[in-house]
Amino acid sequence: MKNSEHITSVEDLIASTESLLKDKNSSVLFRGQPNNDPLLPKVAGKNPKNDTTDLEKKIVKEFRRRLARERDIAAMDDWDLLVFAQHHGLYTRLLDWTSNPLFALWFACSDRMSTSDVYIFMLLAKDEMLLDPSTEKDPFKIKKTYVLKPNINSSRIRAQSGWFTVHPFAEKDKRFVDLHKNKSIKGRVLMKGIRHANKPDILRTLDKLGVNQESVFPGPEGTANYVNWLHRDDL
Repeated sequence: MKNSEHITSVEDLIASTESLLKDKNSSVLFRGQPNNDPLLPKVAGKNPKNDTTDLEKKIVKEFRRRLARERDIAAMDDWDLLVFAQHHGLYTRLLDWTSNPLFALWFACSDRMSTSDVYIFMLLAKDEMLLDPSTEKDPFKIKKTYVLKPNINSSRIRAQSGWFTVHPFAEKDKRFVDLHKNKSIKGRVLMKGIRHANKPDILRTLDKLGVNQESVFPGPEGTANYVNWLHRDDL
């Protein structure tokens, strides 16, 4: 896939996905970012050449230990735990995506403090890229980048139609590999920009379609942020 120009509206985004969605042997995933930084997970840190595998194991183990009394945590396998931890802010090898383009658009545009252009990424994930947890049971032993369709173990994953890419430290390359430079995925990632000036209108349209802080983050905190947003011009 080739990168294209900026989009100016929700309608532009929907139109740009129509041809991609016709591929029955692939899943189209979306990610919104306030910048066009490399497509890498947080555990890659500021230096993708740093192998953080052992540190990540330690972090996840400590997360599980501290929540050992939680019945749901005790029953989770390693993949479910990694997904759960990621959605609660732990640094992992997972990078968030969604199967809903409107949610990705909201994530790209939602930061009111940002005054720069933002970006939507689209990943055409072939079926053979999907991870099978029954055969790849240990997240820390995978040798290539996978796409993970997670179990729905939280209301947030359900609400956001969450998917993930899973990024190991590549022994051959001696680094975490940006999806744009990943040989098995390169060419299947499309980036579209959104001008800062178009963000307010896009957010208003998304709100009319039911995509806002309250729907993206179910619960009191999401509702509070949504009410603040409704009265943003008065605060």
